[in-house]
Amino acid sequence: MAAHGSQKLFGWFGGGGLTGTARHLESAGFRPGRLNAIVAGVTETAGGVLLAAGLATPSTGAAVTSTMAVAAATHAPQGFFAMKGGYEYPAVLGLASGTLALAGAGKLSLDELLHQRLGGGRLALFSAVVTAGATALVLRRRQAALAEQNATTASAAGTDNVTTGPVSPPAQGEPTTSLLPRARSDRFPIRYRIVVQGEVTPRSAESLGASIIESIREQSVLDIEIVDQGQLYRTLDWLYEHGLELIRLHPAGEENRGTSFHYLA
Repeated sequence: MAAHGSQKLFGWFGGGGLTGTARHLESAGFRPGRLNAIVAGVTETAGGVLLAAGLATPSTGAAVTSTMAVAAATHAPQGFFAMKGGYEYPAVLGLASGTLALAGAGKLSLDELLHQRLGGGRLALFSAVVTAGATALVLRRRQAALAEQNATTASAAGTDNVTTGPVSPPAQGEPTTSLLPRARSDRFPIRYRIVVQGEVTPRSAESLGASIIESIREQSVLDIEIVDQGQLYRTLDWLYEHGLELIRLHPAGEENRGTSFHYLA
């Protein structure tokens, strides 16, 4: 758990750091992205350390469970299994943390050494109620943000025309997916070229449903067929989760139409 938090806070272990995490969370509907990135990173990092030490176990376990519940809800549209981007892994972490919060850390813990001053059944119940309310509030705000985002993109695509030229790179902290207007459904499927900074293995590309066109100087070019807007967003999420920096995304055969960032056909 602490390792996942350090990915978000410091960019360790191939993580996106605060900037990358903030962009990812903002695009997923968690606004403001940077504040949510800090809260998630601190909760996971401190929570992992405190759970391992058995200190303030009810409060710590409840806080981690809340964070994992939000993560599981975010991954739910991809199904259950982790290999397909589903909620399996955050659900397991959340259930384990929740069990510790309710059951306590046991005799080999700092809570026991401190005579349960930061533990106990009453604190466990109080922590569960507070974090359940916080989880519901965060998820409700996310749903409202996504509804607003969908309304905005639908309004931008109100005519038959869709953005066809290059767009400028996002400003600091601006979500990547805000640059992707909602395309008309009859324009899919579209075959894309994705240029990323970092190495992509054939197995990783296959799990994404893509193939590697070339890999030169720590840059990889992927070929993938996108069947709808949701898959496009999930592809960007996959790149982030694998520590890959998106350099350019464009329809196949239109490499020379824009080099600054990415756009839809």
